[in-house]
Amino acid sequence: MPFYQDKYLVMDLYDDIRILAGKLIMRRNIRSGDGIQLATALDNEDVNLTFVSADQKLCDAATNEGLQVLNPEKQFASDILLITHDVLLYRSSHGSNRKING
Repeated sequence: MPFYQDKYLVMDLYDDIRILAGKLIMRRNIRSGDGIQLATALDNEDVNLTFVSADQKLCDAATNEGLQVLNPEKQFASDILLITHDVLLYRSSHGSNRKING
């Protein structure tokens, strides 16, 4: 079993994701890999997720698509409450604590 299978969800890149990625690439003027990443996140909106990226352009695109976003390069250090190898707990801009499981 690969080391990541117990911590991450690995998904197939199926046609609906490719089509959505193409639309996002054109609409948001983002790179193809970023379009696939964003399309995959949008396809899993039923999961309570926070979109994490250090690419501000991609973060802006994700925000404009309605996702909760965290840019670790822009997040204030005082807002980060806990970092371990598989969890990031931080204070969101709304004042509530958010947890990301890796």
